Amino acid sequence: MYLQNKPVRVNPLYWYRGYVANVGSLAPATVIQVTLSHLLLSHVFHKDMSRRNVVTSAFTAGAISGMITGPAESVIVNQQLHGNTILHTLRTIYTDAGLRGIFRGTPYVMFRDGSYTAGYIALAPMLGRHLHQLLREKMQWNLPWLLCNILSGIAVGSALSTLTHPIDTYKTVLQEDYSRKRHPNLLSVMRHVPWSKGFVPRISRICVGVCVLSISTTLLTDYLVVTNPFHVV
Repeated sequence: MYLQNKPVRVNPLYWYRGYVANVGSLAPATVIQVTLSHLLLSHVFHKDMSRRNVVTSAFTAGAISGMITGPAESVIVNQQLHGNTILHTLRTIYTDAGLRGIFRGTPYVMFRDGSYTAGYIALAPMLGRHLHQLLREKMQWNLPWLLCNILSGIAVGSALSTLTHPIDTYKTVLQEDYSRKRHPNLLSVMRHVPWSKGFVPRISRICVGVCVLSISTTLLTDYLVVTNPFHVV
């Protein structure tokens, strides 16, 4: 995340500013995304596994998880700028701008995380299965399942990065300016900040993330369905 929208520094210590806050928010956010997506499918959509329901439940779960990652990224962004501790950064933002400062940019994070979650839980596995079946039946290419899912993860990750990168870039600028001194609103950011800033590092990160998480969640889900270790009826 540091390389995405910031000038590169030589000292590696700068690269890990905000690392604890980043991990501390991503871990529970991922748990929320996977768990809530499953709960929505089971109890809201009554286990109707249509493509629309799977994508909708995943997007909703990701958007809700953004309520955690949004404030956390406000801390991360400002830690990367100033190098202070998590508590000092939180206290500074709250003193200067209150909860509005801490939650600034969170709606954009919710959209971004909703899209990302729909990508790795729903879209990438769907595309991987379709690609594997299409190549086997139409072209007699029996490519390994893993390779098809890596290719689908790269395709979905690239599409999601292109879709959400402008929003993520503007969100970062809004969080830097939590006191609203330079940019009072999104339109101000759009006029002064190029949307393509940091696109290459981000598309690389998102593609890797979608590949790893989509394959991991698919394998774990298949394992739990077959073994039923918790004796779920």
